[in-house]
Amino acid sequence: MKIKFDLSFQSIEVKKNLTLTCKVTGKPEPEVKWYCNNVEVKQTFKIKATKDKEVVSLSISGVTLQMTGDYKVVAKNSAGEAEHVAKVTVCGKKHLQLLYICVNKALNI
Repeated sequence: MKIKFDLSFQSIEVKKNLTLTCKVTGKPEPEVKWYCNNVEVKQTFKIKATKDKEVVSLSISGVTLQMTGDYKVVAKNSAGEAEHVAKVTVCGKKHLQLLYICVNKALNI
């Protein structure tokens, strides 16, 4: 079984929409669950988990500061289990701009 995340770290501004997407492969087809800080993510009107063939996504509309955390996708089937974590930081607009400046300087961009 294999999981491939598009990214492992993401910073996002408060009230924006967040989508985490990854490719999950395995036979038999695995069951997929999402977690935030090791608590299973439950679907609501703001939070949707979707699956289209091998591509699974977690979409959150209007993120809040409290949604900062480690987002983990776990795929399980009778052959085993695989997981991957993406760190998400939700920031206010000014903090996010400073973060981008610091990252760009660190990368000499």
